[in-house]
Amino acid sequence: MKNFVLLVILLPSFSFSQIDREFWFAPPEVSATHADHPIYLRVSTTYSAANFKIYLPANTSFVPLEYTLSAYSTLSVDLTRYIHQLETRPENSICNTGLYILSDHEITAYYEVLGSSPYGIGVNSDIFTLKGNNALGMEFYIPFQNYWNNHSTQNAYASFDIVATEHNTSITIYPTKDLVGHPAGIPFTVVLNRGQTYSARAASVLASERPSGTRVVANKPIAITIKDDSMIELSNYDLAGDQLIPVEKLGTQYIAPRFSLSGVYDRLFICATQNNTDIFINGSPVPATTLQAGQIFQVAMALPVYFIESTFPVYIQHVGGYGPELAGAILPPLGCTGSRQVSFTRSVAENFSLYILVKTGGESSFTVNGNSSVITSSAFSDVAGTGGLWKYALLTISESVIPVNSNTIVQNDITDFHLAIANGSPGPTGFRYGYFSDYGFMELGPPKGVCIGDSMRLDAGFGKSNYLWNTGSTQQYIYVHVPGMYKVTATKGTCIFTDSIEVFQHPDITTPILRDTAKACANEILTLSTIVPYAEYLWYDGSRRPTIVPQYSGNYWIEVTNDVGCKKKDTVTVIIYPLPYPHIRYERDTEKFCKDSLITLDAGPGFAVYEWNTGHRTQSITIPHADIDFYTVTVTGEGGCKNTDTVYVDCSVVIGLVPNLITSNGDGKNDIFYVQYLKNGTWTLEVVNRWGQRVYYNNRYDNSWQPQGLSEDVYYFSFRHNGGLREVKGWLQIINKPAEE
Repeated sequence: MKNFVLLVILLPSFSFSQIDREFWFAPPEVSATHADHPIYLRVSTTYSAANFKIYLPANTSFVPLEYTLSAYSTLSVDLTRYIHQLETRPENSICNTGLYILSDHEITAYYEVLGSSPYGIGVNSDIFTLKGNNALGMEFYIPFQNYWNNHSTQNAYASFDIVATEHNTSITIYPTKDLVGHPAGIPFTVVLNRGQTYSARAASVLASERPSGTRVVANKPIAITIKDDSMIELSNYDLAGDQLIPVEKLGTQYIAPRFSLSGVYDRLFICATQNNTDIFINGSPVPATTLQAGQIFQVAMALPVYFIESTFPVYIQHVGGYGPELAGAILPPLGCTGSRQVSFTRSVAENFSLYILVKTGGESSFTVNGNSSVITSSAFSDVAGTGGLWKYALLTISESVIPVNSNTIVQNDITDFHLAIANGSPGPTGFRYGYFSDYGFMELGPPKGVCIGDSMRLDAGFGKSNYLWNTGSTQQYIYVHVPGMYKVTATKGTCIFTDSIEVFQHPDITTPILRDTAKACANEILTLSTIVPYAEYLWYDGSRRPTIVPQYSGNYWIEVTNDVGCKKKDTVTVIIYPLPYPHIRYERDTEKFCKDSLITLDAGPGFAVYEWNTGHRTQSITIPHADIDFYTVTVTGEGGCKNTDTVYVDCSVVIGLVPNLITSNGDGKNDIFYVQYLKNGTWTLEVVNRWGQRVYYNNRYDNSWQPQGLSEDVYYFSFRHNGGLREVKGWLQIINKPAEE
C-alpha cells in the first residue's frame, strides 16, 4: 500500500487557499522531448457553487471553456488538447498564450504539468499554484535556483514567463545573465497587450548561468511564472516551477519544510530585493549572510524544517524531492497569511506528502474530509527558532484516506494554516510540489477607470473577519460606478488592513464604430470592419476577429472594447443585391442561323443598362455575322450589379455545296474550289490524282485554290473539318478548255 506523508504548518475568520474570482497565468513551455503532457487545471469551490470560464484573451480563435462546479468540490480540466495554444513559446517573442480564469464566486485553482512517457505518468511534472490577485504586481525579482543544471539533450531550459493583464503594458527586464536575444547587464523593454505573454529564457543550461535575481518592472499589473525544466540530479531530471508574487507582497519570516529524509535533495534559494539584507536561520542572532538586491543565498537543508528571517523582504524558492526527482515552490511569508481550508487533488497513486504549519494552539483542530482522527496534535513538533510560537507536522496517510483524482479538503476550525502537498516517487517517474496558502493581503490596486454606464467591483479580499468601506458597506466587495476615492478597513485575526483606491471615469466611445450601411452584389465578398481599430471585438455570431463576411441582407451588430476596457455596441445594415440574369434569345436552328446574312439577338427586358460585345447598348440587336459567332451581353440591375450571358454558335461546321467541277480557264466561273458559307481556316482540303499522289493540301482552307498546271483529268478530294466534326469526300473533274469568246 502506498503511503501519504502530511506536513502541517499552522497560523492564527474563515479563509481558503489563494482564493479569488480572477486568475492570470502564463503557462510555461515544457520540453516535449522529455514529457510535457497531460496538463490539467484543477479548480475547487468554497461554500458556494461557481460558474467559471477559461479564456485566452489575446487568442481570438480560442472559444472560452465554461464550467459549473458545485460547492466544496473540485474539477480537473484536461487542457492537453490546447497545449500548443497555451505554452508560451517561442522565447523572446510576443505570444498570445495568457490564461485567464473568471468565476462568479470564489474559487482556488492550480495548473499541473503531469508529464507522461514510457516510464509512466508524472515523469516531468510539477504544480503551479495560481495566486489570483496576489500574483499581480509591477515589480518582481526572479528567484531561480542556481544549483542544478538543465538536461542538455532534452531541449530543456529555465525561463520566466510574463502575462499582461491590461493593454499597452510596458515591461522592463534587467537580466543578470544572458537571456535568449538579450545579453546580461543590458535592460530591455517589451510591450504587451491584455493576455499577451513573453518568455525570457536562459541562454544556457548551466546552473551558474541561471538569470537568478533578474529584476522585472512594469507600468501595469503583470503575473510571472518561473520554470526550471528537467533539472538534473544524479541520473534523474525533473521539472520545477511556480507562480511568483510581487515584491510588495513578500515578507521577512518564512518556514520551510524538507521532503527528503537526509536533506541531500532539498535546498532553499533566498533572493534579496533590497541591499544589505541580513539573513538569519533558526533563530540565530548572527546573520548567515548579507545580500544585495538580486543576490541569491543557497541553504542545503540538513534539518527537517527551517525558520528563515530577514531584515528586508525576500523571496524563497524551495526545491526538493523524495529523492533525485525534484520539484519547486515559492514559499508564502508568515504573518497575516494562511487558510482555514485547503482543497486539492492527488494526481497519482504514489507517495503523497502533506506538510502543515500552524501557530501553537491550533494543532488539535484539523479534519481531512471531515475526519478529525487523521491529523492529531501528537503529530506536531516545535519549529526551532520561533520560541514555541510555530508547530509543524509531517504525516503519512494511506491512499485509502487520500484517494487519487478526488477532491480532498483539509480544514481547521479555529485558526489559519499553511499547507504544502507533494506527490510522486524517488524514481524513475517524477515528483510534484504545490504550496497552498491564502496570502492575506488586501490591495485595491492602482487608480482604475470606470466606463460610462458600467460598474466596477472593488474587492478587499476573501477571508477577513470584517470589512468597513467609506460607503458604509460591510461586505467583502462593493460595486461602484461613480468616480471618487474609495477606502476600506478590514481585519484578519489581530491584523488590520487599510487601503484606498481612486476611481476615475473613462471617456465614452463617441465616434461611429460601423458605417450605417454596407452594400454588395451577390457575387461579391463583403467584409465588415470597424471604421478604426479597437483592442477587442465581439460580433453577433460570437466571432472575436476584427472582420466578418456576412452572407445575407440584415442588421449585424458588434461590441468593441477600446484600450482602457470600455465597451460599446453598434449596428450596420447590410444589403446584398441579387444579380440580374440576362438570357440571350436567338434563332436556335444552327443551319438557318449560320446561313442567314443577318442575325437577331435579344437579352430580355427589364435591365437598366445593356452592353454588347458588338458595342451596341440596346435590348436587342440585328447584325451581320461576325468572323466568330461569339456574342456577350452585360446587363446592369439593382444596386449597379452586373451579370453576363454568352452565346456561341459554331458555324464552322455549316457549309454549302462542295464543287466537283473546275474549269480553270479564267472566265470567273468555276475557276476555284469554292465552298459556300465556309468559315475560313476551319477546314482542311486535300486533293490527289487517280494514282493517289497529292496534288494539293491546305489545313486552313480559305476558298482560294485555283488549279494551275494540272492536266485535265478526274481527281479525288477529302474536305475535313479541323475539329473532326464533319468530312466530305468526292471526285473532282478539272477541265482546262479556253473561255468562250
